[in-house]
Amino acid sequence: MHLELKKSFEANKLFFGVRETLRNSAKLNKVLVPSDCRTETINLLNENKIDFESVEKTGEEIMNQFELDFVCEVFGLKK
Repeated sequence: MHLELKKSFEANKLFFGVRETLRNSAKLNKVLVPSDCRTETINLLNENKIDFESVEKTGEEIMNQFELDFVCEVFGLKK
C-alpha cells in the first residue's frame, strides 16, 4: 500500500471520489488512483489539470484493506 495513502486515511485527511477531489482541488496535497482506475476518470483529472499518481493496488484491494463499504477510484490527500 502507498504509505502516504495509509497515513492520510489514518489521520482522516482524505477526499474520496473524483467529485470531492475536483471540488476541493485547492486543498489537495496529492491525488492517488488505483491501478484499475477507469480511463474516463483519468481523462477527467487530466482535463481539470490535476496531477495524480497510480498505486499498485486495485480499488477493491484498497477497499478491503481499509474496510470500506465502497470502491473508490480517486483519493485526494489533504494538505
